[in-house]
Amino acid sequence: MASSTDSKLVIDRTAFEAYTQLRAIAKKYNVEDKLEVPQLVLVGETSTGKSMLVQNFLRFPCSFSQTGVATRCPVAYRLVYNPTLPIGELRIIRPRGITAPQLANYLEKLMKRIQEECSVTGGFRLEPEWIEIESAEYTDFEILDLPGLVGGDKVAENRKAVEKIAEAFVRNPRFSIVLLKETTQITDNSHGARVIDELCKKQISSDSSLSARPNYHENMITIHTKFDSFMLNFTNGSAANNEMSKQLQDFGPSFFTNMIFDGYSMVERSFDDNVAYLRDLPRREQQEIDRWIEKMNQKSVESADGYQRFNEKYRKLIGIDAVRNQIQSLWLKSFRSALPKLREKIQDELDKAQCQYDEEQERYKLLDPRALRDTYKNYIRDFHKILCQYAGYRSEIDFIFTLERYGQTYEEIENSYNEWPRKKTVTWRAYLSVNDLKRLHPDERELINARYVGCRHFVRLHNLFSYMILNFKPREPTRDWIESAASLLASSTTDFDDLEKAVRDILRTLIRETSLMGICWLTQIDQKYPMLRDHYIFLNAVDLEYHIVVRTMMHDAIRLIRDYRQSTSAYAHYDILKRMSQLMFSIPRAIEHKSFNQPIDGIFVKNTS
Repeated sequence: MASSTDSKLVIDRTAFEAYTQLRAIAKKYNVEDKLEVPQLVLVGETSTGKSMLVQNFLRFPCSFSQTGVATRCPVAYRLVYNPTLPIGELRIIRPRGITAPQLANYLEKLMKRIQEECSVTGGFRLEPEWIEIESAEYTDFEILDLPGLVGGDKVAENRKAVEKIAEAFVRNPRFSIVLLKETTQITDNSHGARVIDELCKKQISSDSSLSARPNYHENMITIHTKFDSFMLNFTNGSAANNEMSKQLQDFGPSFFTNMIFDGYSMVERSFDDNVAYLRDLPRREQQEIDRWIEKMNQKSVESADGYQRFNEKYRKLIGIDAVRNQIQSLWLKSFRSALPKLREKIQDELDKAQCQYDEEQERYKLLDPRALRDTYKNYIRDFHKILCQYAGYRSEIDFIFTLERYGQTYEEIENSYNEWPRKKTVTWRAYLSVNDLKRLHPDERELINARYVGCRHFVRLHNLFSYMILNFKPREPTRDWIESAASLLASSTTDFDDLEKAVRDILRTLIRETSLMGICWLTQIDQKYPMLRDHYIFLNAVDLEYHIVVRTMMHDAIRLIRDYRQSTSAYAHYDILKRMSQLMFSIPRAIEHKSFNQPIDGIFVKNTS
């Protein structure tokens, strides 16, 4: 029978070096959460063989569970390929000063110390303990082993503490999950699988920064351990094929291994004997599995019950070599799929670092009073230029304040204002917080949560002007006067009945859009001059000057409309009286005619003049 899986290198050196450098950079600059470098995590119930699987990666015994000491924190193992070391030699880089035979004792003492020091958190610690080992026989690899999940109410405190640790990793999308369970454990009894499903899918997390992860199955494989029990229970091809098919259907991508044969106990053997056992395990396991398959296939030929032959497609899923290679392949798949996103985030971080560097350079230049004065002038000149450009061609200037870069929600503006170092506490009874707006105006919740730019946030100002315009009603019954005034105001004849409404609408638009540009500049475009963020006196002076000018402009504009309306009304009144006067005085005081000169019998007209 052929070997289950060739023991070949799965992770190439270049990929692991890139991974190691990314992890080091992320840790050095405290951007691990931003870069989201993918990692692997081992999860499973206690006694499912997690420690034995780790030892098969390390190729030497390091378990301390036989001493009655539980794993009290995640343990991260980093295996590094070092071709300069002799075959069979191991070098522990971290922690320093210990050898491979001493690692189990080191971990045992560490777990006891954590149990005492972390009593507030149930005797468990969330921060991983790092173990780094070099060998010429290693494939570059890194894996995180979590404390075993426990069930029942007798150890409820331990169960909650362990599940909280597991949640912090399995719910994090940068961690691919390796679930361990016993092969003969049916789906309904798999406590580990059920806990992982609940931790990933529940909406409310103990760590609010981690959202639900409903698609965790896409980055998870299941390792079915203690396969020797399966071989004892299923002795014909039909039953074995059906059960293997069911396991794959219930748990998705799955692989099977046994790791202990004939009741072998590492506690009773020496370190060298255990190393030899782990080295010989792949060959021993292959022989046992081949013998089991051979018996089932022979039974399918000799028995009259019509048993099937063992399906050869399941053979490549069985064995410690298959398990190790598939776990490494899962990590490599996650790392390669994350590379485009990592590249973008690294570029973003580089851009931010460059901006910060440029900002510090500008701050250094501002130590020169002349440079500071010139920067102030440039700030004011650019502010003036932006407003003038906007007035000239608004449609071509909007691109400066893009929604993607400058758009903010009400809540973001409120939080920024509360953290603003120039903030002055002012009590204003008309002020409403974000929560107040949502509570008093539930129908506008969607608008409140939306992202806007600048003074488009001032919905109440917009509503005020809209009310002024939309609720304007011409005076009745003097509609003819409104029409006359409208024609005079337009300096020509017009049939626009609601001219006053239109004037108010234009005024509102101009005021809002002018405020928009100024507010954008004063509150958001300061990114163009980050070196001036601490120059409070200068910035406050600019803010004050802008608001004084805008308020004066608004006051003058409103007064102008009022005065113009009054003047045009007076002019219309004067014009009407003038025309009436001209008509009246155009009538002569006496009409010359000869009607009275006609003689009528019996009537005499005497001219007294």
